Amino acid sequence: MKKFFALLMAAMMLLSITGCGGKKDKETHTHKEKEMYVSVDKDGHKTVVDKDGKAITEFSFDKDGNIIGKDGKIAIPAEKAKNLPKPPAKLDGKSVYVSTDKDGKKQVVDESGKPVEGYTVDESGNISDASGKTVVDSNDVTAPPAMQDSSSSGSSSSSGSSSNSGSSSGSSSSSSSSGSGSSSGSSSSGSSSSGGSSSSSSGGSSSGGSSSGSGSGSSSGGGSTPAPAPAPAPDPEPAPEPEPPAHVHSFDIPVYRTEIVDDYEYHSYCKDCGAIMDNWTQEEVTEHSMNHALNGESGRWATGNIKVGSHEEQVIDHYECSCGAAQ
Repeated sequence: MKKFFALLMAAMMLLSITGCGGKKDKETHTHKEKEMYVSVDKDGHKTVVDKDGKAITEFSFDKDGNIIGKDGKIAIPAEKAKNLPKPPAKLDGKSVYVSTDKDGKKQVVDESGKPVEGYTVDESGNISDASGKTVVDSNDVTAPPAMQDSSSSGSSSSSGSSSNSGSSSGSSSSSSSSGSGSSSGSSSSGSSSSGGSSSSSSGGSSSGGSSSGSGSGSSSGGGSTPAPAPAPAPDPEPAPEPEPPAHVHSFDIPVYRTEIVDDYEYHSYCKDCGAIMDNWTQEEVTEHSMNHALNGESGRWATGNIKVGSHEEQVIDHYECSCGAAQ
């Protein structure tokens, strides 16, 4: 019997430990889910990262874009995965953004939405200075934070009006309860003579014949002030314009340079004076060589390639992209 109870206690302890471990894993998973973001590089490759942009190697993506763990289970569905917020670009030590108006015109602004003088946005979405030089690439450009602030204030206004509505309904039900308690067992004329909000609440909760009595009671005794109607929710802000696609270099424009190339021909020639001896007879060659030998020279001749001139030739120096970058 003792052995049986000992085994039973051991089984209960094992189950409790397993339950606690499962709960901890679930809490850890929830924590990780809040800290995970999706980072997309210029080639479109996705990586699971934390809030600082560091890669989380134990998570990856399946074919549907869901974030999954090493066990293949979905940690965050694709529709709930959040992109890593991009930090704003810096110019002269200040954060700058690109704002787009309703006509599609873009301009460089600061955190308050005020235009930044001396900088413009070109057709590719890059920020350029007064000389036309690109100072911020389109990949590093972000929209101003004003859009996020307005959406946050809208949601807090909605939640505030909801709480007001809740408190109003709470006071109404309380008044209705007290009214029904006091008017229990009384006739319509009795309701009419009883003063105050009880009579009004009784009229609100009563049905049939007692409605007329509550009406007179409310008019003579004076009910409580009704709660004001909740403020209408603000109109949603228009969605920001999509950012232009990132520029990918394509080095397919050849740039040429001029080179001087020597011209060679195959001949029989004198090694002393360089005379061409292709069509000479043996006697002429011998006589020519003897003259050089009498003058103290080598008197030798040879057959091979000799330089007869030169010409200019265009050769590829390097390749450029349409944006001007060279490779």
